Amino acid sequence: MDKLVYLLEDSDADVLAFLRALKKISPGTRLVRWRTLQQALEYLAARGQEVPVAMFLDLYLPDGGGLDLLRRISDFPSPIFLISSLASAELREIAIEAGALGLVDKDQSFADFAAALQQALTG
Repeated sequence: MDKLVYLLEDSDADVLAFLRALKKISPGTRLVRWRTLQQALEYLAARGQEVPVAMFLDLYLPDGGGLDLLRRISDFPSPIFLISSLASAELREIAIEAGALGLVDKDQSFADFAAALQQALTG
């Protein structure tokens, strides 16, 4: 079965950087991307038995954010990471307390993305 990763991200540039990291670490892994919280909620409600190896959620979106989704799906069976260009120790703590595995800093040349992807893909 193909590996699958979910990404909630409204920035096309950030999605491209994420895809570069994904292709480098796990070629052939499929990506399901949502631009809005609403799109993510609708997809997850209809996904059936599909379980990704990881989910990455942008902290800030026009219609809510990753923290909102994380709190709604606290029993999700895959590792979940929040992502933000405004990463801080306080936000990292909030993310972990809400159930995320961590907070990925988008401004670190996506090195954090690569490390989080590697962690999720290798279990």
